[in-house]
Amino acid sequence: MSYVSLLKESVEFKLLFSQSEHLLQGLHSSKQKGDGIEFFDLREYCAGDDPRRIDWKVTARLQEPFVREFQEDRDAVHHVFLDCSASVKNKLLPMQVLAASSLLSSYKQADALSLTLFSGSLFPSSTAKGKKHLSALLYRLSQHVPSGKADLCGLFFFILSTFKKRCIITLISDEMEFDEEALSLLAQIARRHKVIFFHVYNSSEKELSFGQQALEDSESGEELLFDLSDEQVMKYQILYDSALRTVREQMKRIGVRLFQIDAARSLQACLKGVRTL
Repeated sequence: MSYVSLLKESVEFKLLFSQSEHLLQGLHSSKQKGDGIEFFDLREYCAGDDPRRIDWKVTARLQEPFVREFQEDRDAVHHVFLDCSASVKNKLLPMQVLAASSLLSSYKQADALSLTLFSGSLFPSSTAKGKKHLSALLYRLSQHVPSGKADLCGLFFFILSTFKKRCIITLISDEMEFDEEALSLLAQIARRHKVIFFHVYNSSEKELSFGQQALEDSESGEELLFDLSDEQVMKYQILYDSALRTVREQMKRIGVRLFQIDAARSLQACLKGVRTL
C-alpha cells in the first residue's frame, strides 16, 4: 500500500475513532497540570492487585471488581508493535490502518511515538514527537513486506528490558495461540504498562470446503494438498472459533484490553459491534 493511500485511509479511520468514545476511552492519560500522581485508567481486577486501588463505585455498577491505575508522568509515550510475519498477508491492510490510526491519535495528543515491526526479528524505530517523525513512521509502515514467523517471546522480552517507565503499548497481531511463557511475559508487561491488543483475524480462513484442495501455509508459503471430509471441515471451524474465544479469555485474565477485528469485514463494520475486555 502506498504512503499516500495509507495516510488517506488512516485519517478517515482516525475520524471514526474520534466518534467511538468507548474505543478510545482510557487510551491517553490526562494532560491537565497539577502535582502528584495522576489517574490513568480503570481495568478489571487481577490477582495480586492492591485492594486499596479498587474503585467500589464502578465495581458496584458493573458487578465486577475494577481497579484504578495511576501514573506520575503527564506526557504519555506510545509504542506501537505491528506483527509483520508472513501469516498477516491477508490481514495486512487493516493492520496497517490500525497501526497508523493509533499513531495519528497519539500524535494529536502530543505524545512521543515509536513503531516496531516484528516477525522473527525486531525492527524498532526511535521514540520522538512531531509531524516529521510521524510521517517517517507512516512511510516505514507502508513499505514493509510481511515475512518470517513471529517471535512473541522475543518481542515481550524486548519490551520488558527496554521500557522501564510506564507507557502505552499497542500490540497488533493475528497470533491465535499464546503459550504459557508468552502469556506470563505479557502479564508482566500489563502490570507495568497500559496494554492494548488489536487481535486481527480473517473469518474467511475457516470457510473450507470438503474434498481435495490445495492450501498454502501462511508462514512458510508451502502448498499442501488435503482431502477433507465434512467432519474434518466442521472440526476445524469449531477449533478456529475456540481459539478466538481462548484469546479473549486469556487477555481478560491478565488485564490486557482486547479488540478483536475481522479482516474479512470493513473496519467500520467491525467497530460498530466491537467489545472491550
